[in-house]
Amino acid sequence: LTQGDIVHVTIQNPTSNKLIHSFDTHASTISAVPNFGPINPGASKNFTFVASQPGVFKVHCEGNGVLTMDQHVFSGMVMTMIVDPANGYTGYTTKSGVTGDNVTVSPKAKEVSFQFSEYYLNKDGSYNSKAMFDHNASATWINGIPFGYDPVITKTKNATTLFFKVGDHVRFFLLNHGDIPVNFHIVGDSLDRIIDGNVLAGMVKQTYTVGGSKDAIV
Repeated sequence: LTQGDIVHVTIQNPTSNKLIHSFDTHASTISAVPNFGPINPGASKNFTFVASQPGVFKVHCEGNGVLTMDQHVFSGMVMTMIVDPANGYTGYTTKSGVTGDNVTVSPKAKEVSFQFSEYYLNKDGSYNSKAMFDHNASATWINGIPFGYDPVITKTKNATTLFFKVGDHVRFFLLNHGDIPVNFHIVGDSLDRIIDGNVLAGMVKQTYTVGGSKDAIV
């Protein structure tokens, strides 16, 4: 999205479902309850809001007016809504790691979205609330796949490797849907610039911690 966009959302809860579902997006600046109300099986609802703030925002099912929200979120009913600034992104100046000279980085970038969270599941795949309250995750995931970007250590099937060229400007959109903090770190490099919410949080960071339901643009 672009800041200022009017967003229309339609959600249909199929008759085959047994649970009430709903909608919550932190990209809106209105209360999800009652504005994004519960949807019974077989029903549908339409929601409209203005994406008034730029940033990386959590979207999730909140169950029945926040009741059983944890079950829905930790069963994977989440996604990311990115709202670009109305006037676009800005470039910045940093030091070259090769020459030590000042380097001006263009706003244009290759963009990667990383969502982080955990699954708290029984062996049959059903939700385990006790495991969630005990902070005993059955798996942590990136973009829905347990250990999804680690083909080296965990040997995760279908793990994705990211490829960039020397000199590429890369913009990471980070969102932690879960409870466990994520320490975002690139081995052998530093993070040039970090936006937390829509505020500059630091330059040349080794690691940036993204807590539960928190975001950052690196």
